[in-house]
Amino acid sequence: TSCRYTSVGGSCLSGCNPGQQAVASGNSFRCQACPAGHKCVNGDEVAESCPPGSRSRSDGKACISCHSGEFSATAGSTACQKCPKGRYNPHSYQSSCDRCPKGQYADSTGSTSCKSCPAGKYSSSTGATRCQSCPKGRYSDVGAADCT
Repeated sequence: TSCRYTSVGGSCLSGCNPGQQAVASGNSFRCQACPAGHKCVNGDEVAESCPPGSRSRSDGKACISCHSGEFSATAGSTACQKCPKGRYNPHSYQSSCDRCPKGQYADSTGSTSCKSCPAGKYSSSTGATRCQSCPKGRYSDVGAADCT
């Protein structure tokens, strides 16, 4: 009888393991590691692309959601990226990061929230990485977008 599934080493198998994909090779299938950025749950021919907001596990058995402060913008990601300075993400499983609102800032990568500008400082634009000092003779409260 012919072998329907064969391992990378050539031995006969009844099926591929989770984390492996069965790839057609003539009249049979060869078991190989699941492609990066995908999950192979049943060890069959199906390799599902990991959706935006997640990345593939190294063993190919599942996709893992990105943590808060991280994102993955495209399907099939193998890694999550930290939110850049000036942006934040309070939730897991996100495909982008939000810009900090006026009066707030994020001075490091991977922020899960923005910090309010202290009294005497302000940020007049969204996505600020730092606050500016009020001009001499002007003042601002905490979280101000401008000085008075």
